[in-house]
Amino acid sequence: IICKDPYSLRSVSKTGKTPVALTFGDFRNEDIIDLAVLNYDEQSVDFLLGNSKNTYETEIIYDTGSAPSFVFTGDINGDGLPDIIIVNENDGTISVLLDNPDDSFQSTTTYQVGQRPVSVTSADFTGNGDFDVIVANYGDNTLRLLFGTNGRFSEIYISIPVGLQPIYIISGDFNSDGKVDWAVVNNGDNTIHVGIARGFGIFENSQIYKVGDHPVAIITTDLNHDEILDLIVANYGDNSVSVFLGNDDGTFQA
Repeated sequence: IICKDPYSLRSVSKTGKTPVALTFGDFRNEDIIDLAVLNYDEQSVDFLLGNSKNTYETEIIYDTGSAPSFVFTGDINGDGLPDIIIVNENDGTISVLLDNPDDSFQSTTTYQVGQRPVSVTSADFTGNGDFDVIVANYGDNTLRLLFGTNGRFSEIYISIPVGLQPIYIISGDFNSDGKVDWAVVNNGDNTIHVGIARGFGIFENSQIYKVGDHPVAIITTDLNHDEILDLIVANYGDNSVSVFLGNDDGTFQA
């Protein structure tokens, strides 16, 4: 299919060197969407502030760790503002930026998370009302759960062994019990591991599903409108997508 009337280029905004990931949010609480862009080589995040003309001109820069490569947005301290979690691949850390009600963020807080972290998800995994984080560590084949309190994270953590080279983690309530579960795709052995929450940060990590060759990403949504979450995986190595329809007990149809 050839588009006869292609969209024109709306605007161009400069970023730092080698931008590799981005996200969006109303970071100033003004009902205007802003952008956050990770610059891999410059070890920074650029905030491009939107305006009423739907362009992005003002740039605010914050330092990150080494090789920032993945970014997550969510209200992790419960103040109604979108915060930022950045995964820094080379130094084994995450950078957390808590949003202020103006055009700024609080000082960056850095946490050690493991060897070569590549993705992160955040949710209330313990059921205590505070957001926690789980990081996928590609370099040591683990997940690391950090316990949160009002946007800060404890040095106490749980390490969860998974498959070979976990590359992308997501969270969701897969068995509709009100607890947040997780699923991670493992690039090195072509599998998904699913962890079903049992409460207080404890997971039953026994479900393993085969996918296509060298999977690189996973998402969850209700594909078939049965009010149960399903899983979709992108497989880089064989140019395919794997779909797993969810059952009501937290398992998936292989």
